[in-house]
Formats: sequence, structure tokens, C-alpha cells
Amino acid sequence: MAFRSLAVRNAALCRRALATEASSNTFPLTFASPYKAFFDEAQVKQIDVPTTTGHVGILPQHVPTIAVLLPGVVSVTTEAGDIQKFFISSGTATIHSDSSVQILAE
Repeated sequence: MAFRSLAVRNAALCRRALATEASSNTFPLTFASPYKAFFDEAQVKQIDVPTTTGHVGILPQHVPTIAVLLPGVVSVTTEAGDIQKFFISSGTATIHSDSSVQILAE
């Protein structure tokens, strides 16, 4: 009985950690450098970023996160399925609870 209540409690905690407002297979991306905005609330399917904890793939309903970006390639899969790649030297990625993503990079 104690195991069952513990399992139910853990499942509830896991559910709360996910982004809850995303309902489609795309999510909005804002991606900018100090000199140019590459995406402004554009709907994308996936983003791959190099972070201090390794390469991270971001999909809809990703857990809200803030990550420090390392030098490397950011890959963005657009709504049409095209993959665009950008080299960055540093920056931050913020994944919000509504599944929107903001990348500020140099």
C-alpha cells in the first residue's frame, strides 16, 4: 500500500514538471544575436543546442529549463521540416512552461 501511494505521488511530480500548455507538434522559437533576430516566435519542430551539460534536443512539452550554451552548432528543424544550422560562440537557452524557447547567442 505504501509503495502504491509513493508511486502515485512520484507520477504527479513528474507530470507537473512537463510543459503543460503545449498541445501540438511545434512550438515558438525566438532566436537572436546582438545584431540580428533569426527567428521571432517562429513555429519549429525541434532544436538541438550545445550546453554545458551536453547536447540537448528540445521538443514540444520539454521540461522548463535554463541552459548555458557552449561554442558549437545550433540546429533548428522548421515547421516545414528543413534543418537550419547556426554556429554560436556562447549564449543562453530558456525553455518556458508554455513550451516557447528563447535563445540568445553570440
